[in-house]
Amino acid sequence: MRNILAKELKLKFIETLILQEDFTYEDGNPFLISIYGNHFYVFLKNISPAYFINSPDVTRVQLPQSDHFKKISKTKLPFIILGYDIDNDVFVAWNHNKIKDRLNAKSNVSLYSRLSLQKSNFNKKFISGYLTNGEKIIVFKRDHLVDYFMQLNTLFTPLPDSFDRDIVNQTNDGYSI
Repeated sequence: MRNILAKELKLKFIETLILQEDFTYEDGNPFLISIYGNHFYVFLKNISPAYFINSPDVTRVQLPQSDHFKKISKTKLPFIILGYDIDNDVFVAWNHNKIKDRLNAKSNVSLYSRLSLQKSNFNKKFISGYLTNGEKIIVFKRDHLVDYFMQLNTLFTPLPDSFDRDIVNQTNDGYSI
């Protein structure tokens, strides 16, 4: 799995959103953006293999401890973490409502995905998957980044109470992982 430099990743992100009339962004990573009058902190990171011998399909991003995260966790603004897979030109997103609780909890916090989801044949804008702990992830082509920010509040709906977190199978709107 290839990676690109952090600077190149941010340029890809900006190039995708720059044509939006009211899009603004700051320097750095994480960084503050404004789109459609809404403000978000965004952290971009390349996705890499998780290196689990018995689960070669598992990928991840790792969040280091950072003073930047301390500042972000104290704000009311959503914190969006986007993992990027350059080989498939897709982003993976994790639930922004739960991310702040995990910041700086350990020296490295891992957020997981599946390569098979990242390689999916996208016949719709968003593919969702569920981790074995019940957490939902969203995978989408980079071209749908604007749509992601427009639909952010509806993409991470809670799992039904009847969801069996020990079963790994295909669901109506994605895959359990």
